[in-house]
Amino acid sequence: MWGSRGLAAPQRDDAHQASGSDTPVRRRITARVMDLVVSTLLLAFHLPVMGGAVLLVALFGQGQLFRRIPTTGRNGQVFDLLHLDCGADEHPPAVLGTLRRARIDELFVLVNIVRGDMALVGPVADPVHLGRHLKLTEPHYAEKLRVRPGLVGPVQLLTLRGTPLPSIQDRLTLDIGYVRSCRLSGDIRLLGETMKELSRGKRG
Repeated sequence: MWGSRGLAAPQRDDAHQASGSDTPVRRRITARVMDLVVSTLLLAFHLPVMGGAVLLVALFGQGQLFRRIPTTGRNGQVFDLLHLDCGADEHPPAVLGTLRRARIDELFVLVNIVRGDMALVGPVADPVHLGRHLKLTEPHYAEKLRVRPGLVGPVQLLTLRGTPLPSIQDRLTLDIGYVRSCRLSGDIRLLGETMKELSRGKRG
């Protein structure tokens, strides 16, 4: 489907290709340590906010504290992506709508990172139904599943910037390009750019 959509498959980095079918062991270990340290620190820093948000959902929600979204992980393994349940409809209680607009419901994804379901930086996470569809229709999709999905990544950064991506295939092209050339320095750069965008949003 790459050709039929007018999209070229990402070019493979020769140095990365020579390192084998998976990311280098040293990078994976270093990245996992970084995931654990940073996500644990973020959880500790945001714990009062997260605790307050859980209390508000318990008081004003519809009886369910969390949404567990079946998601496609590394090597196609399925895990539950954790979000605070701030209401799935368009008109939740005002206080829960505020939590959702501030994206506080998404802070609980840090738990997925600590558990090892996700990484700080990686391809965008696909719901199971979308992952199954792409596995059948996109021959390169398996490459995306070589690494854990990330909270931050090239697709997520463009979305944060408000840059439109016309199709799922365009997003997949970016994700596979990331997997084929991922380096720790690139991950740090993506984290830095994401923090800049978040700070601009707060100032705005």
